[in-house]
Amino acid sequence: MNNIQRKTNIIWLGSSDCCVSRMGSKATVLAKLMSHGIPVPDGFCVTVEGCETAFSHYKSRTDKKLPDFPSVISNDIRSAYQSLCGKDSSSKAVAVRSSAIAEDLMNRSYAGQYESYLNIMDEDRLIQAIQDVWKSTFAKRVEAYKQYHAIPDAPNGIAVLIQRMVPAILSGVLFTSDPSNANSQCMIIEAVEGTADEYISGRVTPSRFSYHSPTTSLKCIHPASLSERYSGPDFWAPLIKLVERIEKILGAEQDIEWAFDGVSFWILQSRPITVTFQPPDTTHLTRANIGEVMPGVLTPLTISVFLKTLGAFETKNQDVKPTDEIAIINGRAYIKIQGLWNSYSNIIGVNPAIVLSEGIGCQIDGMEEQLALNSKRIGVADKLIKTTYVWSELITCTWVYHRLFRRLKKCFNAQLMENRGVSANRNTSNEIWSQLKENVDMTSRLFLIHMQSTYIALCAYALMRTVLGRFVDSSEAKHVMSLAVPLSQDVNTYQDIIQRLSQRALLVPSVADKLRNNTIGNLVSSLSQDNDTMLFLQEVRTAVGMLGDRAVQEFELNSPRWSEDPELFLSAIKSIIEGPEESPLKAESKKIKPQTGIDQALKKVPIINRLWINRIYKTLRRYSGLREQTKAALMKSFGRCRRSSLAISDILKQNGIIAENGDIFFFSLDEIHDLVFKKKTETDIRSIVKKRKQEYERNIKEHQKTSNSEELNKSRTTMKGTPVSGGLATGVARLIHNPCQASIKEGEILVAENIDPGWMPLFMLAGGIVTEIGGMLSHMATLAREAQKAAVFSVPEAMKYIRDGEIITVDGFTGKIYLKHNRE
Repeated sequence: MNNIQRKTNIIWLGSSDCCVSRMGSKATVLAKLMSHGIPVPDGFCVTVEGCETAFSHYKSRTDKKLPDFPSVISNDIRSAYQSLCGKDSSSKAVAVRSSAIAEDLMNRSYAGQYESYLNIMDEDRLIQAIQDVWKSTFAKRVEAYKQYHAIPDAPNGIAVLIQRMVPAILSGVLFTSDPSNANSQCMIIEAVEGTADEYISGRVTPSRFSYHSPTTSLKCIHPASLSERYSGPDFWAPLIKLVERIEKILGAEQDIEWAFDGVSFWILQSRPITVTFQPPDTTHLTRANIGEVMPGVLTPLTISVFLKTLGAFETKNQDVKPTDEIAIINGRAYIKIQGLWNSYSNIIGVNPAIVLSEGIGCQIDGMEEQLALNSKRIGVADKLIKTTYVWSELITCTWVYHRLFRRLKKCFNAQLMENRGVSANRNTSNEIWSQLKENVDMTSRLFLIHMQSTYIALCAYALMRTVLGRFVDSSEAKHVMSLAVPLSQDVNTYQDIIQRLSQRALLVPSVADKLRNNTIGNLVSSLSQDNDTMLFLQEVRTAVGMLGDRAVQEFELNSPRWSEDPELFLSAIKSIIEGPEESPLKAESKKIKPQTGIDQALKKVPIINRLWINRIYKTLRRYSGLREQTKAALMKSFGRCRRSSLAISDILKQNGIIAENGDIFFFSLDEIHDLVFKKKTETDIRSIVKKRKQEYERNIKEHQKTSNSEELNKSRTTMKGTPVSGGLATGVARLIHNPCQASIKEGEILVAENIDPGWMPLFMLAGGIVTEIGGMLSHMATLAREAQKAAVFSVPEAMKYIRDGEIITVDGFTGKIYLKHNRE
């Protein structure tokens, strides 16, 4: 057909002058794929201008009858059809489809809006089909589609595409990313035997497969009636390779229509996946607890390491498996509420509603009855075993506690003993991979200790809250619980270091000047300019190194540790030295003593119950302390995982395998193994990174859109949350979205969606804390009680109702926030 002269009204798919304005979107994309060697059925287009010429009088006709084709255009079509089909009568069947300028775009597909015709086998019928396809431009459904999507001014030119029919024995569509899950790493394949017209029209249910690209595993989701010979990964491998090339050529995730003729796969259409971001249905999920340590969008490596460490010690018959209870939606981590309830149900004396609502900070108002009904029923023997395990420890605080403490100490000593450097200059990638694997194994052991100590601590909290509530009113019970300080006072270490560094800065005029006269974000570079200030900067780095591998969003391996980027600590020191002379943080550090608020409440409790409550209180404090110690060890382990990953990244970058060091965080743990041992091609690697970075950025942007949505009515004067640390604090509210780009003056109220120990420099300056996520036993609630700072967590939509700069009062005893709506 190359010897056929191109007519004004006709363009062949193989032509060099294909463009959207003449051929429409569908045909232009197919022409582009054909030029890259993708198997696309031969065909031609009646161009946009050809259709406009042929039907120029249609709009003015009152009877809306199509005029006859002008003979010139009709002859062009007949000539092209004859050339396409050739003399072989068995191959005369063609498909006639629309190719509008405005269809198959990123934000609008027009799927099914225009007419299509298959198996057209003669010239007259072809002319009629072309007319009908063009006429469908004015169908009511097309106008309704435009109105619904608010696109009345969309380009309405249309070309008509004619292609040879593929004698398909199998056909369907393939989505290069699951359109129902924006965070999925799976392709979705849907297939039917024969041609796909019945399937695409919705009259036939297809077989459905998921293909997990990182692991190359194929899973049949819905078998329908497809033959078993199509169920293996080897059959689909050629199509997978084709669509991976297509995605790379077109630069976006694709919705691809394909056909298989018994020998080869053919591409019939490719368009962007047009899935508008929809806020996920999270009514059965919670961000409580997990949102504190994983507040933002996670990278694939973090998700991979987290799930691997979480599930390392799961058993086949385990009642509630932690990995089954985690959901990653749009890159953010959630916990299934029902799974949490099941974990703390069937324990005599422990009310799961108190564990979830107060201990964890999960919003379950009105859900309790349904959660109880859906709770998994267990036998009497299993219930007794579960109860005995918890109660024996509540009473003795000996058996499990000492075993966990010994295991923690063993892990901690192992970390100290292992001082091998992690360097791309001294180690091979194989050696560093072994170190990374060892670090992940260590993290798994620490996670188990952390989960067990958390479990006992929450049970102790719920039981004590219930028993105490029998003798004092609810508000007093909450008051007492808000003063429960764990037997671990890490906050004194933070406070000592910040005070010492602040006093040191005040003694060195050049350091104080640099801190006062430079903005946040420029402090490190400024202090690096002369000897005195460089010595101070080194002192800061050494000090924050003593605090472990803490970071903002510290479970995220992509987050720099404090020791790498001490800017946040420096900003806290800056705020202190700029503050008033009577600043508490400029004074001598005062060791915080455990609260004794429980003694007052116990005077109302009979002696025998008083002894019992004191025993539970001791267990709660000891396990809360163990939980915090384990968390600190976990962060050291996560820091080691980060350093090992970056060392591997250095080598891979030097060898030209990845483009940037940060690319390593966009692979799973298993994929890093394959990179180290060269089991992936360069094309595979670049494609994976590009796709996942796009997905990561999209998830961040969509979350920001949700967070910055239209503000709510701010007329309310009070808000309510979970009181997690007793005390009263009044001050200027500071709404903090990113602690690395924010500052706070001493005594101001820190308001955030969630905070973690990586926020400690800001936390130490705050007079009080308000968050949307968190419960009584969250890590920052524990630190707030140690620091004697009024704190209320789990305040719904606090970031929308509270205004930055207004004066608010935080009542950490009752959980109330009083808003005054005046700005500074």
